[in-house]
This record gives sequence, structure tokens and C-alpha cells, in this order.
Amino acid sequence: MSAVRPPERAGWMRRHAMLLLVLAAYFMAAVCYLVLTPLWQAPDEPAHFNYVRYLATTDELPVLRQGDYPAQYLEQLKAAHFPPDQSIAPIRYESHQPPLFYALAAPVYQAVWASPLSAQVLALRLVSVVLGLVAVWLTYLLGLRLWPGGTRQAAALAGIAALVPMHTAVSAAISNDMLAEVLVLATALQSLRLFRRGGTSPGRLWPLGLLVGLCLLTKMTAFLALGLALTAIALAWWHQRPSSAYALRGALAFAVPLLALEGPWLLRSMATYGLADPLGQARHDSIVVGQLRTSQLLEQSGLWALLRQGAVTTFRSFWGVFGWMGVPMDERLYLGFALVTALAAIGLLLRLWQVRHRLRSAPELFILMFVWGGFSTAQLLWYNLKFVQYQGRYLFVAMPVWAAALTVGLIEVRRHGLAFALGLLALAGAVLGAGLLTGAWHRLTAAGLGLAGLAIAAWWAAGRRWPVLAGGVALVALWLVDLAGALYYVRTFL
Repeated sequence: MSAVRPPERAGWMRRHAMLLLVLAAYFMAAVCYLVLTPLWQAPDEPAHFNYVRYLATTDELPVLRQGDYPAQYLEQLKAAHFPPDQSIAPIRYESHQPPLFYALAAPVYQAVWASPLSAQVLALRLVSVVLGLVAVWLTYLLGLRLWPGGTRQAAALAGIAALVPMHTAVSAAISNDMLAEVLVLATALQSLRLFRRGGTSPGRLWPLGLLVGLCLLTKMTAFLALGLALTAIALAWWHQRPSSAYALRGALAFAVPLLALEGPWLLRSMATYGLADPLGQARHDSIVVGQLRTSQLLEQSGLWALLRQGAVTTFRSFWGVFGWMGVPMDERLYLGFALVTALAAIGLLLRLWQVRHRLRSAPELFILMFVWGGFSTAQLLWYNLKFVQYQGRYLFVAMPVWAAALTVGLIEVRRHGLAFALGLLALAGAVLGAGLLTGAWHRLTAAGLGLAGLAIAAWWAAGRRWPVLAGGVALVALWLVDLAGALYYVRTFL
């Protein structure tokens, strides 16, 4: 046996070498953000840290109370870049959050509680980075479902998802975001198993119920896992037409572990915040006095300005606005991301048109990806109906969907001259649209547009002859921008 394992291991590493490179690139960039981001200079990090510390030191869950969102004090801290002599103890507005991430992080805090505060923060940030590595691996597995045997495409998908600068920054902060991503990804992969041989057997539905229950114990944005799982079950039953008894056994196998996990938390929340507020959201909304509400901005600026600001800020913050939404990147980088997005959108539409007949015969994967992205977008829009929260990071719970759209679109652009021609039209349209939205016509010069066109043309031409090289160049470029986010923007301006 020992003589066989090394060649097998070497063969596996050769087949998945690009995944290992993506994992290494992500880890290097994430460590840069972890080390270079000053204490508390990540959104909501003080509140998440206080939750972990309270649970680790008292063995009790915190309760959200009036005064846990000291708006004026928090603004003073942000303006002063969180001076070390100012306590972050009063910032506790995440105390209503589900407890799973904090329960996982509490032992880490207990292991380093005697260390300096900076070491405690770094240790807890490292928990998120490790979860980020798991998310990269699961995204790669999802890519292998999208492209069976296509390790290069799967690695490209994982690389895009991992190396978006803002996503890397979020994955190197103390928060429950990365655990939510990991569990939603695992839910999606388990949902896809329902369409294999064996279908909706109880042996496949109880792990799905378990994963959904864990999602509900992690973060509000992860609640979309319930919709994803129910969609998958409904589609599988539609095709398989199980008997009533078989479907009932499957439904119980799904529901029992879900309710066993979520039930105690809901009962505790209802006992704490009231029967009408099982998630603590009404309590949260009542204490965040001072946070800008959408109705106020609508009265001040009007509908068009609100929509324009929302679209521009969400797009930019998806790619990278660091700190507490206070450190944007260079406008030219956002323009580049807009151009790439426009090209990918054209390529994606062409690809969907080409495979439209296959989508009709086997639509499950497409429907699940669409539902996944749709629920994520709906959550962001719903939250912004109440509060002004133009933060693209709220879309990261469906990051594999957005990365898959970019990957498929760019592959199609690389393959087809027609897609390239339409992409150039999209390039011009993106420039015009960016100028219309931002009013920054002076930045969008003809020279810059020409250079961008030449770069895209060179990438397309190289991709037709050396596709692996073209894909590698694109990922390296994204990685360099990711590193620049940490080594320049975070290090210089935070």
C-alpha cells in the first residue's frame, strides 16, 4: 500500500495543480489583509469581537439592548481611526446574531485571551481566513459540477471568487460572513446530489436539512439556503414523482435535523425579544438610531439620485471599498472592472443562447444558480428598503454565482470573434454608462479607452492560441489588484 500512495498523491496534485496555486494566492493575499488592516478597520468588526469575547468569558449568549449602537461614539471612533485609548466595548449591535460562528471562535479567543489585544484580533481573523480556504475548495468542487473534468475552468471559477479584493478583505476580518459562505456552498453542493442516482432518499435529505439548519444558525444572509434547498427538493420531486409515503419520509428526514438545530435558537430569541420578533430584527431596527434610512435619503435626493448612488456604490464596494466604506480604489480600476463585467455579460448571454435547448432538458443546475443569485440580490434590495446599505459584500453569500457568470462569459468572449466584437461594443457602452452615472467624463479619456481596447484585443488573440496562458494572465492580474488593495490602499489610508 505504501508503494502505491505517493504516485496517486502526485497524480492528484498534477490534476489539481491550479487549485493549489489559487489556494496559495488567496492565502497570501488574505494574510496581507489580516496583518495590514488596523484594529477594528473592517465593517462591524468591533461588534463581532465583543460577541465572541462575551460568549468566551461568560459562557452565555449576549442580548441586544438599547444603547448597544452608540451612533455618535462610533462615528467619532471611525473618524479618528479607532485610537487605541478609546474602548470599543460599548459597540454590541451584533448581539442578536445567530451564535454558530461565535461558538466556533470562542475557543480560539480562550486560547489567546492572555495575549495582547492585537494578537487576539489576529487570531480571530485567522479563523475567517481558514474558512475562506474551505470556501475556495468548495467553489472548486462546484466548478467541477459546472464543467465535469474541467479542472482549469473550475480553478478559474475558484480564483475569481477568491481574489476579488473586497471579498479577500472581508475574509480576513472578524465576522460570520465566511462561515455563512461555506455553509451555503455546502448546501448548494448537497442540493445538486438530489439529481443524481438515488434522488431524494432520506440518506441525502437529512444531511441537507442539517446544513440548512447550520446556515440558519449562522447569519441572516445565509437564510437563502432554505430557499435553495426547497427549490432543489421541489425540482427533484417534480422529475422523480415519488410516492406520497416516500416523499413524507424524505420531508421528515429534511425537517427533523433542521428543526432540531434551529428550534432552540428560535425559542430563545422569542423568549428574549418577543413572540413577534423571533430573529431579533425588530429589536435591532429600534436600537440603530442614527443610521441613515432609505426614506430619509429619498426625501433629500430624489429617486434617480438614490438609484444612481446605489448602483455605483454597490458595484464599487463589491470589488473594493475598504475600511468602513471609506477607502475607495482608483477610479480607473473601477472602470476596468466595469469593462470586464460588460464583456462577460455579453459572453454569458451568448453562451446561454447556445445551450438553451440543454437548459430546457436539464435545467436543474441553471435554476439553482439563478435562485441562489436571485435570493442574494433580493436580500440586498430588501435591506436597502429600510437602511442605506449599498454594500456589495452582502452579495458575497452567492459569490460562486457571480464568479461563474464572469468565468462563463469571459471564456465565451475568448472563444468567439462575434462575442469579441459585441464585447467591444459593450466596452464603449460601459464607458458611456460610467460617465453618465458618475459624471467623471474627464477621467474617461479616449487614450484610456484605446489602451483598454488594445489590452482586451491582445488578451483575446492570445486566448485563441494559448487559452491556459490567457486564463492565467487574467487571474494574475486580479491577484495583483487584490494585493494592491492590501499593500497600498489598506496600508496607506487606514
